[in-house]
Amino acid sequence: GAAGKDAAGKGATGDDAVHPLDILTVREALLVFASERCVHLGVGLSVFFALFNCVSSYLATLGVAVGFDAASASMLVTVSSLGMFLGDVGAGLATDRLSPIAFYRCGLCSQLLAAAAMSAILVLWCSGTPSHLEALRAVLPAALVIITVPAGVYWSVFVTVFAVRFGGPKHASTLCGLMDFISYVCVIPVQ
Repeated sequence: GAAGKDAAGKGATGDDAVHPLDILTVREALLVFASERCVHLGVGLSVFFALFNCVSSYLATLGVAVGFDAASASMLVTVSSLGMFLGDVGAGLATDRLSPIAFYRCGLCSQLLAAAAMSAILVLWCSGTPSHLEALRAVLPAALVIITVPAGVYWSVFVTVFAVRFGGPKHASTLCGLMDFISYVCVIPVQ
């Protein structure tokens, strides 16, 4: 990394700027990725959201257990995808227009709202009373949208922007592929 930063700082400005990792081979870039803590965090985030997506496969089963008919229960998967869509679009706009700290705060707020929605689902589900299950049926679609917004923000946008900025033009795809490969391998035992 230090050698790349030195090379990037020697007279390169504007469009001619060289990313620090551009001078590395793929093997050398992979060694840098393996040694960087921020890449480990990116991989961890990718694994978490790949597992999250795996769980979303069972939303229709949850819907039937809560009392939806089969057709309505299968629509919960679509409703969940709506939250991912809103997170993707919102995070894309926010990444381009907000400062990093403002983006971080917006992401943190989306996580807190998702945690509150998930807590409400768990409380209503675990109580098991008919009135609570009825309340769960009423709030579940909106709660799923709120829960999946951070997934769109962090997995689809934040991790991709991180890979482009950290990996640079030459190695961004390698870093994205590495994070996807590890995250999908981790899903296999869960399935």
